[in-house]
Amino acid sequence: MTKITGAQFKDFYQNHWPGKPGEVWHEDSEYEIEDEQGRWILPLDAILETNRLGYLHYDRTNETRDFDTVWEEFVSERRGDMILTLRVPAGKLEGLRAALSELGISPIEEGLDTHPAPGDDREGEGPAV
Repeated sequence: MTKITGAQFKDFYQNHWPGKPGEVWHEDSEYEIEDEQGRWILPLDAILETNRLGYLHYDRTNETRDFDTVWEEFVSERRGDMILTLRVPAGKLEGLRAALSELGISPIEEGLDTHPAPGDDREGEGPAV
């Protein structure tokens, strides 16, 4: 089991999903990810446990794989890139963005939500970057 943020999961879900749309299905997550209209509702700064993110079902091969295994394979294939999640005091956020920009580092997504996922007992600690 690995802990990841909602932002990391969203990046994987939207940019690195295995297979073509409609070929790979995500089932039985303990976290609500999208609403009934397909809009993203999972908070980006939520702390998620990969073993609670259900499984992927591959239609073409009729194979089912737990998300925890799929995530570990994804991370091992991307050893050149690192995804970091930081909690930054609100007064330091612009300075951090400027420093990261100078290094050519970009955020996965800006405007992070600060609402915890179910089971996350943190209380509004400010935005993550």
